[in-house]
Amino acid sequence: MPKVSEIMSREVASLESKDTAASAAKKMVEGGFGCLLVTRKGSVVGIVTTTDIARYLARSKNYLDPLINALARQEPEEGPYR
Repeated sequence: MPKVSEIMSREVASLESKDTAASAAKKMVEGGFGCLLVTRKGSVVGIVTTTDIARYLARSKNYLDPLINALARQEPEEGPYR
């Protein structure tokens, strides 16, 4: 079985927590990323996925709100990382 280091992506993409959900979505599409690290003052504070963006946009009428609003939940609601 391969090690994680043999299959992981080496390119890491990130954005600031104050960025918008729309800018996150654009960066994901343009870069072909399924997730982005979220940073604040140079430190990683979370990760945002395409599922997070889709869920946020489905619930919000204002997709230009700061991205941090999309990361409000502490734990995943469902999925393999509960």
